[in-house]
Amino acid sequence: MKLIANSTRLLSPFLLFFFSIHFSQGQTEQPVSATDTSQSQQPASTSKTAPGTKEEKEDIEDLSNSADEFYAAGLYKNALHLYLDLEKQWPENVLFKFRIGVCYLKTANRQKALEYIKRATELGVENEDLIDANYCFARAYHLNNEFDEAIKYYKIYIQKLHKEKDVKEIATIEHFIHMCDNGKKLVAHPVNVKVQHLDGNINSSFADLYPVISGDGSSLFFASRRHTSTGGKYDKVTNEYNEDIFISSLKDTSWTIATSISKNTNSIYDEAPLSISADGKKLYLYKSEKGASYDIWSSNLSNDNVWIAPEKLKHVLNSADFETGCSISADGQRIYFCSDRHEGYGGMDIYCSKLLPDGNWGAPINLGPSINTRFNDECPHILSDGRTLYFSSMGHNSMGGLDLFVSKLNGGKWSMAQNLGYPINTSADEGSITFTADMKYAYYSAVREDSYGDEDIYKISFGDYHIEDITPLVAEKTGHDTSTAAPSPILLHKGDILYYKAYFDFHSTALNDHAKEKVLKVVEMMKKYPNMTLLVCGHAGALGSEGAQLKISEERAKSVVDFMVAAGIGPDRLTSKGYGKAHLVDATTNRHGSLKSRSVEFVILNDFNGIASSTH
Repeated sequence: MKLIANSTRLLSPFLLFFFSIHFSQGQTEQPVSATDTSQSQQPASTSKTAPGTKEEKEDIEDLSNSADEFYAAGLYKNALHLYLDLEKQWPENVLFKFRIGVCYLKTANRQKALEYIKRATELGVENEDLIDANYCFARAYHLNNEFDEAIKYYKIYIQKLHKEKDVKEIATIEHFIHMCDNGKKLVAHPVNVKVQHLDGNINSSFADLYPVISGDGSSLFFASRRHTSTGGKYDKVTNEYNEDIFISSLKDTSWTIATSISKNTNSIYDEAPLSISADGKKLYLYKSEKGASYDIWSSNLSNDNVWIAPEKLKHVLNSADFETGCSISADGQRIYFCSDRHEGYGGMDIYCSKLLPDGNWGAPINLGPSINTRFNDECPHILSDGRTLYFSSMGHNSMGGLDLFVSKLNGGKWSMAQNLGYPINTSADEGSITFTADMKYAYYSAVREDSYGDEDIYKISFGDYHIEDITPLVAEKTGHDTSTAAPSPILLHKGDILYYKAYFDFHSTALNDHAKEKVLKVVEMMKKYPNMTLLVCGHAGALGSEGAQLKISEERAKSVVDFMVAAGIGPDRLTSKGYGKAHLVDATTNRHGSLKSRSVEFVILNDFNGIASSTH
């Protein structure tokens, strides 16, 4: 069994864009309190008081307090609207400008993010917020494909971090720099495709994502977080409505207005389409139960063309971890799916399971290091040929966030993943892709300059350009059969995050049985490698005050340390730290952050020998 590190699991979802705005661990200032109006209303860079009458000042103070609360909770869309109103009334307030820039950085306007952050720092806001201005500059330049500028500010930010205390953050920033280097190469050699934004019959001002096209190309399924979702339930953690599945039909050359797929299929929790059978009668989807765990389900089309209530797939595919993507082969004999189960390479990994003669699915097989990395690898899409796999990944040579990749199965070996190139991929997230049977068109979700405000569905036209031109077979470079290979160890570096995480019950600081099982795996590894030292990082959810959540995160980290010491690990090898809700969610939790944030993770504090190296 392989233990893998994942250096970017603190990337937000619940993206993001989809990377979290990191709070500088190297600074000593305290967060600006939502109730400390003297500090939040009068930053050091401007001594001007709120304008207007006493009543107007009180209104601005109330508005500012509300904006600060949303901002501290990571609800950037809500905070943005309020800060924009505040800016109109108090244009000299530099802190408002800076936070508007951060909010734009977290939503879908890269150019405005850069504009506001530049203006705020010119006016001297750098020390007025715990979010480091250099980090924000780097992220904004990165998302605008200005890679050299991004690298410059990433390096400035790293210099401000503590080499020992901030190993996790440094590893993350180094990965961002690597993404920028990839981006420079990919943008310099764009692929010849046309990317077309679908109109308002499909897209809305809310998140529209996970497109799935039927085999005959006549039906388009996708997920949406629009306000008409079933039950109209608004998730205060993700700042969005829950996902429902929508469907649209192709009439002549246009898509009809998308409608809810079925009241049988959609619920007050999240549902999203993942794959459809070749005959178009079985839809695979991910679905949450009571807003918590995410598993793979299937819904059948009845004789009167109604999608019936979905059923969960067998336990061998679904686990106590997250399964949020799958693709069924044309013959129905294989299912490719992603999961963050513990035996993977790190983050989300892609697995394959074969249909057995008794109708059950066989044991899942990890697709190996040609596809899976220590970062998130997800959203598989297998073509009808059964040997061409498309997927998204934060690893390989991604230029930023999730990029789309392809791999070929040749002689039992999966080829090294190939980036689909720019402009299909950008510095933001491209989460999933689906192809028409003739391979002339593909549909995928992304945030681009013409998006209506969040992720939208786009159509890729290849014309005379063939996708095969960017998917050369390179299976001979793999050097080993990865179709059935179990994960093999790789080098764990200082600053890497071990895969094993302990998840806690809501508002609890006591280890449940599942958490104990995960922590014991870490204990086992530390006994095997007695020189390893770890930082135990506690996290809390978005609800509640900053102080209360910080205390909970600290107590969670301490309870894990106490458990490990009782299990035989010397206390000198463990350091604990609570992060409160500063690092709420990772890249897989763009849609499921409420559970993932209640965790304790383990960061390697030192380099040690004993694990074989890898290029991944």
